[in-house]
Amino acid sequence: MNEETESSPPLVGRRTVVLGGTGSVGEHFVRAHLSAGADVIVPSRTEARAALLRDDPVVRSLQPGPRMLVGDYVSFAGAESTAEVILAEHGPVDHVVATLGSWWSGAPFWGVDETTWQRYFIEVTSAYAAAARAWLPRLSPDGTLQLVIGASGVVPVPGASVISMAQSSLVMMRRVIAEEAGDARRVFSIVLGNLNLRRRGWRRPDFVDADDATTLSVALAHGAQRSAEFVLRRPEQAKTALAELSSDVRIPAHSGRTPAEDAS
Repeated sequence: MNEETESSPPLVGRRTVVLGGTGSVGEHFVRAHLSAGADVIVPSRTEARAALLRDDPVVRSLQPGPRMLVGDYVSFAGAESTAEVILAEHGPVDHVVATLGSWWSGAPFWGVDETTWQRYFIEVTSAYAAAARAWLPRLSPDGTLQLVIGASGVVPVPGASVISMAQSSLVMMRRVIAEEAGDARRVFSIVLGNLNLRRRGWRRPDFVDADDATTLSVALAHGAQRSAEFVLRRPEQAKTALAELSSDVRIPAHSGRTPAEDAS
């Protein structure tokens, strides 16, 4: 891998795996790490989802672009196999960013059926657990595992009980792993509130710009910060977090632009 110089992008010579990188949140992390100079690998469960990211004009402008790998990466066995394939084909991995799952709201908790519970609690938490198990022993010594978690895990959301319970379990999972790993591993949670996302094409001033959160991700990968939890429920919290890190990685001025603006 290449040596970093003073004028290099902050993650040049580093390799990042973004789990969930084809999604509307995950693609922000893909673009941020590509822009920071990292070699980015994105597993996808389907070729269609892989093509959605690979053919995105904004992503394509960030050459050489992400490397795509199609297959199961969310089961315990699939996560282990994916990690082994990536290491064998691409070499050591420094950073893993996991942004998995989707939103749900509906009945109060006593009205939640087993299918909903399975999909939004069991499957989501199991996918994060599989990722942590597979990658923690395989990361480079100064690498990071970054879990992107919804703020419903720290603030209860009525009508979204299953999501809140799943996300809160992930918050605790990160804390336990950090205690068990000590200084041997750097494990972070980036806990996000409502987001302005590029694919939505609109933004609200009271939402967190996803690009702000991804700048924090790059700063954590670039720096030497010990394991920690960052809660970004308001726009100013991302800037405060970067200031507290004394990071020289800056939030881009284009945060929150629409797809048309990004493509121009």
